[in-house]
Amino acid sequence: MALRWCWAATFVACVACVACVACTSTRPVSAPSGFDLSELTPRERREFDGHLSALGAPCPGETLSLGRCLTERRACLLCEPAARFVWKGVRDGLSKEQVEERYAERFDQRRVKELEVDGAPSIGPEGAPVTLVEFFDYQCPVCVDASPILEKAVARYPVRVVFKFWPLPMHAKAEPAARAALAAHAQGKFAAMHAVLFAKSPAFGPEDLEEYARGLKLDMVRFRADLSSAWVTAQLARDKALAKALGLHGTPTIFVNGRQVPVRGDLDDWISMELAVRR
Repeated sequence: MALRWCWAATFVACVACVACVACTSTRPVSAPSGFDLSELTPRERREFDGHLSALGAPCPGETLSLGRCLTERRACLLCEPAARFVWKGVRDGLSKEQVEERYAERFDQRRVKELEVDGAPSIGPEGAPVTLVEFFDYQCPVCVDASPILEKAVARYPVRVVFKFWPLPMHAKAEPAARAALAAHAQGKFAAMHAVLFAKSPAFGPEDLEEYARGLKLDMVRFRADLSSAWVTAQLARDKALAKALGLHGTPTIFVNGRQVPVRGDLDDWISMELAVRR
């Protein structure tokens, strides 16, 4: 079962060359392994070859086309997955502009963001080759739906999920819940509290949060103190500032190794590709 990441409708509710580089020839190249060019119509094959000519190879430090990367069999592990990505877009009927934009989202090195994760709550091994960073809100219904998808990703792949709190202004109870999660994090119980909060959302009144904390056998004196502590306030402020600096528009927003997954994206595909190029 694929980890389908298709929350677009509800997301809105929670927001607000084949030859030289300079050449424009579209001479065909041999298909990389994993897909069959015979599945493309003649028009689609021309479009595909045109993309191989026009798009830059996704290899750091290289200034050549994706087509040259394939024909010269460069050592870069990204070229075949990138060509496969373009093939699928053409086969699915995407326009030239759509293919180019989605290619940039997935392979343009300038789109990679440096995200500070030290000290943030997380699940999964710290040394994992793939890190997912989620900006979320406990009162956002799509975040509730996304939570088990992320848990399955951690169970299925060597990935780490880092959580960034972004309680949205229209969700009055989301910040108290975030404070409770951070207070539990201070006692080594973030994952358990995180699961409880999503299971109980949006029941985040003061009595509710105390009940959840007692159920996890937290030190209640420390828990109550941490709820309104300066360090929790500072952590939330840092996460909110980062979301604003990144220009994010709503929750959940997920990054895979620094790349923002579009709302139409398939998380399974993104993780698998990251793992394939890091084998």
